[in-house]
Amino acid sequence: MQMNTKKTIIFGSVLLIILVPILILAESQQDVGKIFCTNILPKLSSQLEQRFANQKNKITEKEAEISKKISDQQADRDKKLIEKRMEWDTDRTEQFNKMEEKAGTDGQKQAVAVFKEAVNEAVANRRAAVDAAIQTFRQGLASAISSRKSSVEGLINNFKSSILATTKNATTECINSKDPAMVREGLRAGIQSARDRFQTNKSEIDKLSDYLQGLIEAKKQAIKKANTDFQAALEKAKSDFKVAYSASSQTAPGE
Repeated sequence: MQMNTKKTIIFGSVLLIILVPILILAESQQDVGKIFCTNILPKLSSQLEQRFANQKNKITEKEAEISKKISDQQADRDKKLIEKRMEWDTDRTEQFNKMEEKAGTDGQKQAVAVFKEAVNEAVANRRAAVDAAIQTFRQGLASAISSRKSSVEGLINNFKSSILATTKNATTECINSKDPAMVREGLRAGIQSARDRFQTNKSEIDKLSDYLQGLIEAKKQAIKKANTDFQAALEKAKSDFKVAYSASSQTAPGE
């Protein structure tokens, strides 16, 4: 689904942000002298700020792209459904016209009129039920996307705050002349801790897919019921028509 694609792109891009600090810290393992506090750490802080800003823009663009794609898909489905319904209406009208032409007595014509009204009512009821099912699904989908977007934004913001707080703390320790080796190790541990929390909290957001499956199943069942109700109404209309048409055909001589 689109939500799964969105999840992979967003979370994957966020985790790429910490690739730079990991590489930088690895490179500094053989030289933990003053160069770490005077060169590597300032560079790291600057790169992180820029990367978070760039990734935020990319995520916003990707969200807009996915939203447009969903909107376009829904519009295309609506268009096709309208076209199909128009075809069905045309075919049904042609069938009704043939029945009206065949009807010879007033009773037969009345039977056709009653049948026509019953069928049209059944069609209207089914369409209303199907439209309601589609609308309910789309509203639920929009709500889920909005809720998930807020959750993702909160997760990313917390991740960003943790990473930046860790680098700020490392900078403060450098200013206070703490052993650069210990500062580097503390920074590495802080980044790893933030990454682990991000992964753990991410798994909770992933569970929204269960809600989407519920929406899909609810729509499926609602449409199935609409079709079942339609078939029942149609069969009753056919049965009533046969009885009425047959009775109107048995006209007494001289009448």
